[in-house]
Amino acid sequence: MYESKQNTAQEKNENIYTIKDILTEADFDIEGTELSYRPDTLESHAIVINPEEKRKQIIKELLDLEFIPSAMIYNFKEGATMKLNLNQNYTIYVYEHEKNMYFRNDSNELHSYNIINPDKFFTLLNTLTKLYSE
Repeated sequence: MYESKQNTAQEKNENIYTIKDILTEADFDIEGTELSYRPDTLESHAIVINPEEKRKQIIKELLDLEFIPSAMIYNFKEGATMKLNLNQNYTIYVYEHEKNMYFRNDSNELHSYNIINPDKFFTLLNTLTKLYSE
């Protein structure tokens, strides 16, 4: 499935981006990162991802994701929210069923991207959500 989506993007001559292309000022190697995830924006609390190896695992999966720009706009209340504190604070809105993410970039502009290879990332997020919810 991943290869076919990637091939389709290449056939359409669409640029494929990584999170480093989108959040150009982000330092993903910085020590002391913080990461929280709110699986449902209507919930009152976020899951703070600890220990550090779990945060690094999620960040690694974020770095492995590939994106194509999307014109779709989804309701913020229907997605999840990820707060990533690196050298700056970043907010990522996550839409699992739509396989889409919105990013607030370094200029505080909001950009929508479809995820080409989402499976491993969402499996990890769902596993951690269940683990921290128990």
